Formats: sequence, C-alpha cells, structure tokens
Amino acid sequence: MLKNVVRIAGTTLAAAVLATGFAGSASATNHVDCAGRNDFVTLWSTNGAKYCFANAGSLNLSVPVWQLGSGNNRVLFKFSNGKSLRFEKWINEQLDATVVGIEVY
Repeated sequence: MLKNVVRIAGTTLAAAVLATGFAGSASATNHVDCAGRNDFVTLWSTNGAKYCFANAGSLNLSVPVWQLGSGNNRVLFKFSNGKSLRFEKWINEQLDATVVGIEVY
C-alpha cells in the first residue's frame, strides 16, 4: 500500500513538473532598495537619485549618471553613445554619461 502511495506521489510530481516547466533560477536584473548596502550594482544619477540593482541578467534603462559602482558583481554598462564599459567586482568610477543598459554576471 505504501509503495503505491509513493509511486502515485512520484508520478503526480513528475506530471506537475512537465506541465509547468522546470523552475530554474531567476535571470532578470531588477531594481532594489539600496538600504545602505554597497554590494549592489549602483548608479548615482545627475538628478541626485541613487539606483541599485541585483541579480544576474540584463536591463534596458536610461539614466544620466555621474558615478557607477559594481558592488559584488561583474557588470557591463552600456552608454547612449554606443560605447560600453566592463567592471569587475568592487569598482567605482566617476563619469558623465547616460547609461542605457546593464548586464550583471
């Protein structure tokens, strides 16, 4: 009897996974509250705002910045002039540019 219950439960679980797809890890970079942390990707905007991002993936945006920080991430910053800049972990740079995309690795 117990074997039948286990077999039915296993079959039901397998069917549920096939029906819904395998839930892998998230692959989208998202905006988060900086909350005084320095391990996030950070953009310091020329309008005085500070924007933080977490999780691997990519994001299109348009933010005029005066400073960029990679936090505990490897990041590719893309700029409105078509150029890009790759940061290793824990890099902060001051520059006058508009960030139009980020890729966090």
